[in-house]
Amino acid sequence: MLPSLNCIKKEIDNLILILEPLLPLVNSHMVDYFINSRYKTSVPLPLQNDICNIGCDNAIDILLKGTPNPCAFHLNDYINRAKSCQLYNLSMVCLSQSDLHRKFFEWGGGDVESLKLKVFVTEKKSHEIELLTKVVATIYNISKTTHIIDVGCGKGYLSSLLALHHQIPVLGVDSSLLHTDGAIKRARLLEKAWKGFQHNPYKSLPSKTEDNLTKIDHLYKQVTQFVTEDTDFEQLISDIFLQRSTNFGLVGLHTCGDLAAACIKMYNRNNNLKTLCNVSCCYNLLNEEFESVNSKSTHSFGFPLSAHLRNKRFKLGHIALMLSAQPVDRILNRKELPSKILFYRSVLEVILEKYNICKSKRQVGKVKKKCENFVEYVHICLKNINVKLDLSNDELMKVYHEYETYENQLYVFYLLRCMLAPLIEAIILLDRLLFLHENGHANAFLTQLFDPIISPRCYALISLKR
Repeated sequence: MLPSLNCIKKEIDNLILILEPLLPLVNSHMVDYFINSRYKTSVPLPLQNDICNIGCDNAIDILLKGTPNPCAFHLNDYINRAKSCQLYNLSMVCLSQSDLHRKFFEWGGGDVESLKLKVFVTEKKSHEIELLTKVVATIYNISKTTHIIDVGCGKGYLSSLLALHHQIPVLGVDSSLLHTDGAIKRARLLEKAWKGFQHNPYKSLPSKTEDNLTKIDHLYKQVTQFVTEDTDFEQLISDIFLQRSTNFGLVGLHTCGDLAAACIKMYNRNNNLKTLCNVSCCYNLLNEEFESVNSKSTHSFGFPLSAHLRNKRFKLGHIALMLSAQPVDRILNRKELPSKILFYRSVLEVILEKYNICKSKRQVGKVKKKCENFVEYVHICLKNINVKLDLSNDELMKVYHEYETYENQLYVFYLLRCMLAPLIEAIILLDRLLFLHENGHANAFLTQLFDPIISPRCYALISLKR
């Protein structure tokens, strides 16, 4: 059964109730961990008491392994509540794979053959396009659309498979000329090896292809264009395919930031756009309507979309949006702590603060070189920001040793924050789902499409106008 409008509202409100008391933790920067005493000011006191009782090493063990500790009731409860907020555990608003297949069968989708592409692509991309191609082809069969538009098509792997394996006319749209030019070349190479490739997915592709127009040129076409919610897709189809269409679908694999919201808004108001299948990413690039920096902007915002949250003037904040991108399932699966660089950076901030270095000059960026120790890290960072400090290596190490005993506490703080990433992601995606239901799209739903360990942004928002 698909979720109802009231059910989605209720789930969003429940998630916000859980999130609100934890906003100080969510909106804490790791960089200023020491200078702003983030652990003391942002971690709820019951959690601090539990962590004090069992020690930071044991707290890290519980957070990474999920094994309850009888001496840490509040920490156990925190972990359980955080996990319960993951969309794939919210069965009332997020369809399981079996529910998705059942619904597609009910709508007459039939059995669509999948194919795993194992050349040209990483394991992650192979996993994504295998599963998404099958879903998009099924939606295409149900809706009988004439064309699929692949927004943010990138290198064109998804479009190529839809065209070659499922014979679907696809228009790939991307803002990068480099992507669209390269996509058709890869598609032609793929087609040239197609017959052998179908029987041997590991088969290498040929290095050259003929100049004459091939079959895929008629099915898969590209255009370089920046997509906004005002993009005229009907005209694009007419211009590129030389055909008129009043019945087409929209797909996006990892559409970035506001682009996902733009696709949803277009689907809502364009009667000719019959289907939507969107897997989004880069929530940190969303423009929030009620963030103070945007309060007087005329920009079309990416969050919130629903009237329910807009009426509340709800906002998450940029740091929360950054946090939402953390790959929690992967972190827990690998039982991995962050790089020691995270600790180094927090200690460096203490030094920069002590010497009154202007905050605008503290953007050290990513340190690509692997640093052997804290001193080397500091020298690289100071060079990056063109700052000279009258500090010897011994003095730098003295500061480092002063904070070294708090390193594991910082990692506990990091993991506590990471556990909340799926909660923020759930609010963002449920807001989009609610927007569609508020506007009468009762056949809209969320589903977990990918393995979150392989592909952390694993949820698809799907809608069909039936």
